Amino acid sequence: MVREMSEIAQTDSGEKTGRALKKVTNPEMNPDEFVAAMDEIEHLSDAGIYRESIAKLEKLFVDNEQYFENDERFLDYCILKGHSLYKMDKFEEAIEVFDVFIEMRPNSPNVMFLRAKCNDYLDRLEDAEKDYKRVIQLDPEAPAASYFLGLVLISKGDITGAKLAFEAALKLNPDDELATEQLKKLPSMDQNNTY
Repeated sequence: MVREMSEIAQTDSGEKTGRALKKVTNPEMNPDEFVAAMDEIEHLSDAGIYRESIAKLEKLFVDNEQYFENDERFLDYCILKGHSLYKMDKFEEAIEVFDVFIEMRPNSPNVMFLRAKCNDYLDRLEDAEKDYKRVIQLDPEAPAASYFLGLVLISKGDITGAKLAFEAALKLNPDDELATEQLKKLPSMDQNNTY
């Protein structure tokens, strides 16, 4: 799994620089320095500096692959990289990273939700629907998954299913204005089958 992600890290960087990243281990980096470097990358990502966070993350991964042999650290890598790619609208690449994460941790509703959003943006409605339903199964208290499932179902022409999804979102969060608005539009949609 680590080898597979090493290949992804070397081929799917945010901006190509024309230089190949060399696989070099950094024997001088101790575990505390590694954790500090991961924290810095997470702060960059949180601040919206995605290209730089991906570049630093990939370099850290390639230079210190031995630290990523720990599943939790590797999963942190996947989350940081996948989230940054998602925020950069690189949905195909983000899905690849999320797939690796989900293979290792299939019961993670947050990562499943991000993959669903990527599939949704790419108009892969069947995949998005499946992922949103899985999020709801894993976390029944997730109103956003129900709301976005409703939007996908509208796109697929399943007005009845969309109505049930929006009602589920409102049951979890009665103040959800977006779900309320979509639900109000549904009766007229049902009559003339347009949105």
